[in-house]
Parts: sequence; structure tokens; C-alpha cells
Amino acid sequence: MLGLGALLVPSANAPAFTLLTLAPEGVRAKVTTAVLTLNTAVMPLGYLVGGLVISRLSVRTAFVIVAALALLTAAVFWRVSTRAESVDPSLGSIPVS
Repeated sequence: MLGLGALLVPSANAPAFTLLTLAPEGVRAKVTTAVLTLNTAVMPLGYLVGGLVISRLSVRTAFVIVAALALLTAAVFWRVSTRAESVDPSLGSIPVS
């Protein structure tokens, strides 16, 4: 499960960061900064929760939970991106100038 999650997470990151580029040009830098700041700010919570899971359950259980969450997140982003592409096919194309 961890291996499958590791394969799918990059495919979830790409659409997530692509969504940031859809913000209006005037606020794009602020939106990107806000998202990355929030991401960085909540990282310690991940360490805290991970430490609690490891101390209460086991390292193996923590890895299974992380893998399941990564797989779920990747699947949701994949589904959202494919649905958006079916509604507007230009979302899946790369403009050539």
C-alpha cells in the first residue's frame, strides 16, 4: 500500500499545484504563498500525530495509516482532475505557443 501511495502522490501534487496557477494573475503569488505557508505551518501537527500513533499503536500501524491517507488523497485528486478534464478538455492540454 505504501508503494502504491508513493506512486500516486506525485500525480496528486501536480494537479494541486496546477490549481494554484488558475488563480487570477494579480493574486496568484499571494494564493501560492498562502497555500505553501499553511502547508508548512501544519507540518508540526503531522509530526505530533505521527508520534502519538507510534507511541500508542506501532510503527507499522503508523505506516499503514500514512499509506492509506496518501492513497486516498491521491485518488481524490485524480478523480477531481479527470472529472474537470472531462468537463473542459482544455484543462488537460498543454498550450503551445
